[in-house]
Amino acid sequence: MNNTQNRTEISHLMLLLVIFTILGAVIGLGIGSGISFLSSMGVFSYWKPLGAASIVDQKILYANSNAVWVETAQGDIYVRQLNCPILNTDCKAWKIEEDRNRFRYVEKPPEGNEGCAVHVSIRPNAPPDNSIQCVYASRVNTLNDGFTYFALTGDHEIWYWRTPNSAQKPTIIIFSVLTGLFISFFFSKDFTTRRKGQYKQALSNLVSLFTSMVLFAIAGSIVGLVAGIGIVYFQETGAFTSWQLLDSPTRFTRIVDTTHASIWAQSIDEKLYVWNSYCPWEKCNAWVETKAVPDDAHSAPNEGISKGDTCRFESGDVVEGNVKPKNQPGNVVECVLVRAGMYESSWTVYYALLDDGTIWYWNHTENLFNFIYIPLISILVGIILGAIAGVVGFIVRKKNKRMSISTSS
Repeated sequence: MNNTQNRTEISHLMLLLVIFTILGAVIGLGIGSGISFLSSMGVFSYWKPLGAASIVDQKILYANSNAVWVETAQGDIYVRQLNCPILNTDCKAWKIEEDRNRFRYVEKPPEGNEGCAVHVSIRPNAPPDNSIQCVYASRVNTLNDGFTYFALTGDHEIWYWRTPNSAQKPTIIIFSVLTGLFISFFFSKDFTTRRKGQYKQALSNLVSLFTSMVLFAIAGSIVGLVAGIGIVYFQETGAFTSWQLLDSPTRFTRIVDTTHASIWAQSIDEKLYVWNSYCPWEKCNAWVETKAVPDDAHSAPNEGISKGDTCRFESGDVVEGNVKPKNQPGNVVECVLVRAGMYESSWTVYYALLDDGTIWYWNHTENLFNFIYIPLISILVGIILGAIAGVVGFIVRKKNKRMSISTSS
């Protein structure tokens, strides 16, 4: 009877340890997720100076989420980056931009402070004091960059406001979970000190439980890594990309011009319309009437274009290295393939005009970060599922052991 009671008390203490540990992890996860969410919404963001007072009579010329370019009255262009590669801190200083045409394809920001009131919901409450120009910086990588704004003040100072990027959010959550685990474990230890003998046995069982969880988590991480590599492979081959209709009340007769982010088409009433899929300062994802194709529309780096009356291009006509859609959206009368690249990203875009006057597009983005984050997320999921499997396996083993002891006695 005493042995049975002792085993019961040990099980209760062990359950208490597990409950406190899980509770600490859940509380830490909740707090970390809350902090991550609030930080991503800009709650903890504030304006910071970039120290451009030595550059006078400037205006913001270009901006993306990691850098800003200013042009002086003399025509000189300076660039300042926010993040630097590892062991390279020299980029966090204003430097002369040697290639004036390097970022010409980026739309020029508006004058005044209306750039701080763009259509995105995450933005600062107000520009800094004495601000004369404020712009929303286009995002270099939509999945990984935070929201960034740059402001120019009357005393020639450049300020920036930025939310954390996605790479920082897991760090906040993991730190919160580990903190919750640490606090809850020692709190449960103090709570059960009065039953030291049972506590030691319960702790021994808990160590066995964690060992099982770790072994299964390692196996899960390996499976997750393999799955992540597979997802990246299929994603990079365009398996998850499909044709989308660029819906319009009017019908089109021909494609006038294209880039990886814009298409100009002539309607049946001979008007020119443009559809922008990337436009930080204008209306996106809708047909807008326009007068002409901009002169600098094709200054994006490494841009290549192929045209034809079908989207099944011959090998000699296709831009080198493109990813191909498996099918066509309908009866194609005109098709344009555009491929462009910048930094860690490249785009393969097909525009197809059908015989019914509609225009469809197939947009595939290849990103270097996919090779990093997708396997990491898959590994994390594998670790979680493996840890759960370890808990289940431990419970099953304990149950079988008790049944065998009961049978032998």
